[in-house]
Amino acid sequence: MQLGRHNSGSIKKRLEMYILSIISASLDYKSAAIDIRERFSYTSTRIREILRRIKAADGVSGAVLLCTCNRTELYISGDNIENMNPALLLCQLSGEEDHKSLMTLFSIRHDSEAIFHLMEVACGLQSMVLFEDQIITQVKNAAAISREEKTIDSTLETLFRLCITAAKKAKTEIKVKAVPTSAAERAITELSKKYCFTDKRILVIGNGEIGRLCCKKLIELGAEITITLRKYKHGEIIIPVGCNTIPYDEREEVLPLSDVVISATTSPHFTITYDMIEKLERKPEIFVDLALPRDIESSISNFTGVELYNLDRFYTDYSVLNQKEVSKIREIINHFILQFEKWKDYREEAAFTKIPDLHNDTLYGRFPLFIDLSGKKVLVVGGGEIATRRVKTLLRFGADIYLVAPHLTSELQEMLNCKLINYREGYYESQDIQNMFLVIAATNDRETNHKVYLDAKEKGIQMSIADCREECSFYFPAIFEFDGIVGGLVSQNGDNHSLVKSVAEQIRKIGQATD
Repeated sequence: MQLGRHNSGSIKKRLEMYILSIISASLDYKSAAIDIRERFSYTSTRIREILRRIKAADGVSGAVLLCTCNRTELYISGDNIENMNPALLLCQLSGEEDHKSLMTLFSIRHDSEAIFHLMEVACGLQSMVLFEDQIITQVKNAAAISREEKTIDSTLETLFRLCITAAKKAKTEIKVKAVPTSAAERAITELSKKYCFTDKRILVIGNGEIGRLCCKKLIELGAEITITLRKYKHGEIIIPVGCNTIPYDEREEVLPLSDVVISATTSPHFTITYDMIEKLERKPEIFVDLALPRDIESSISNFTGVELYNLDRFYTDYSVLNQKEVSKIREIINHFILQFEKWKDYREEAAFTKIPDLHNDTLYGRFPLFIDLSGKKVLVVGGGEIATRRVKTLLRFGADIYLVAPHLTSELQEMLNCKLINYREGYYESQDIQNMFLVIAATNDRETNHKVYLDAKEKGIQMSIADCREECSFYFPAIFEFDGIVGGLVSQNGDNHSLVKSVAEQIRKIGQATD
């Protein structure tokens, strides 16, 4: 093993950045009733605040908070966090004083158990509605919020990306039997078994995805639907075909004319209160609350002739009907867990070799063009040594790499095996450049590199062409970093590479001397 200039202390410090523990705390419909779950249901603003506070804790490298109608789950990565209690953290940050009793409702998982559980969650195996459609988007959004808040590190970034990929593969390849695809479909399906919706007048409060799905299902059953719209809602408003609409503020006027009321909003306040219903001479028969926190005040169930349903009343275990399908999905999960382990092995190896760190605490640093590359799509055309160097540098700044080449170096192949890059085998085609943020041409073919330049110029995409500085809209710099400082060097004309390399090496030596 060659340690180069690193002493054993700096190697240990470097390894701690790589070998991070993962710990999670999960509260869901299996462990807690809806009145407990809604105490841990957070708005997007609150989630961001909690993430920032957790990230500031000693030893924490990354944090992601997944919050849905049926679960709240916190994932933390870091070193020396084995004794950390993420359930206690959530209780404290939620202002809950009864820590001891609430903490017993959380499931605490470490490393492999936490990884496997998140994979199952993303694939819908832990959902109240087995294999539900929405969970993939919810997992993706949880990672996106953490990415925006700079609280996701490379460990959780890779884990969540592989979980989402596994879920998409499971959704595409595994066909399940007789299972609703959403909470809305499940609720309407269960209610229709004992209640005829034909010609019934139904008020749906909330024009989000769940509300629209309810409308679609109820129209199929012959119901007459009125859906509320918010006056201040921005962007495109989608109104289900066949529905009447009213402003949200006029919902009370429609209540005495309705047989059924369904509410599915993200409002922090009740959309239906006890006082609203008490004064009605004619009351709706059924109220369905599909929100968390709940939209409908639970005390309305005390009125004679009124029945109230919430999310927990629609649970059905569909796994019995899909045991083979569940097993196949778990096979997919195991495959992606192996991919995560290979990624970890590759990263740990990088700590002891000359392979540059592909993910470290400069992941969300600024590229020397002062562009935030985290999550941005970058096309690299070519699979040789120059392309390899470019890819390794870009990965360190969190870029989402798309590589096109007929062949790859062994290092690029290893990155592909570890799911660090996206790859299309073959020669560059104009459509490869679609939706890219930056483009790097690094082939040994002048005609191909020139074509990349022309396509990028036409679409207004910034490009670096390895064999022609005149065709570069930016020069790819030599990177140096130490003590939280990230810098890049290029020569004035982009052509004195030997001088740039020499100066960058001298700066790196200064950084090593300060370790």
